[in-house]
Amino acid sequence: MEIKIRQKPQRSTGKTSLVLEYYYGYSRDDEGRIKHRRKFETLEYYLYTDPKNKLERDHNKVNLEMAEKVKAKRLLAEQNEQYGFAVKYKIRTNLVEYIKVYHLKPYDYEGKNEVRNKKKRSAPMGCA
Repeated sequence: MEIKIRQKPQRSTGKTSLVLEYYYGYSRDDEGRIKHRRKFETLEYYLYTDPKNKLERDHNKVNLEMAEKVKAKRLLAEQNEQYGFAVKYKIRTNLVEYIKVYHLKPYDYEGKNEVRNKKKRSAPMGCA
C-alpha cells in the first residue's frame, strides 16, 4: 500500500485542497483491463495556489508539514493493522464493560483465585 499527498486546485477560490490518496494496487477485470484500487481522504488543510506575500508562503509551508504528519500517522495505522497491532485512536471500549471485566470479577493471581478488592466499594464521590 502507498499513501501520497495530492494537491487539487480549486479554481473558484484560488486555493488548493490537500487530499490523501491510498493506493492498494490493481486488479484485472474479466476483459483483462487494469482496475486500480484507490481511496481518497480530503484533508482540512489548503494551500494558496499563488502566494502573494510571506504570510501566505508560511501558511503553505505549515499546512504541507501538517499534511505530511497526517500522512505519516495514517501510514503507521495501516501498517499496524496489517501486522495485527492495535491502533489507539480506533479502539472503542465501553467503559462499563471494561470495569466489569477487569475490576469487578475475580482473577487468577499466581494460581490462587482472589478478588482484587475484598472490601465492598462505596459509591463514587458525587454519586450518592
